[in-house]
Amino acid sequence: RCEREPGDLRYTDTRFDEQTREISAKCSPMSLVLPAMSGKSYLVNMIDTPGQVNFFDETIAALRLCDGVVVVVDAVEGLQCQTQRALEHAIRERVSLLLVINKVDRLITELRL
Repeated sequence: RCEREPGDLRYTDTRFDEQTREISAKCSPMSLVLPAMSGKSYLVNMIDTPGQVNFFDETIAALRLCDGVVVVVDAVEGLQCQTQRALEHAIRERVSLLLVINKVDRLITELRL
């Protein structure tokens, strides 16, 4: 468990128990307005889902509401069991997938690649 600095916020963990335990237990919806170069704006509705095995039902329920899925994978940690299960469900539901490999800099700093 990593130590958080004072002032670090967990924006999508809105419940007190989530903040205290430092895990996400419920889905957190959010809407973003993204401006385009043409002057047009796009509304993107996102749902941040918990990664804990105990709350996987939240992830599956959110998956049924989505047009697409952005899967974020830590470059050093790799694909975790719950992420793989979520991907399998997304493929079964025929949801569009976008894979993002995050924290690539850790490959350099921690593994010296």
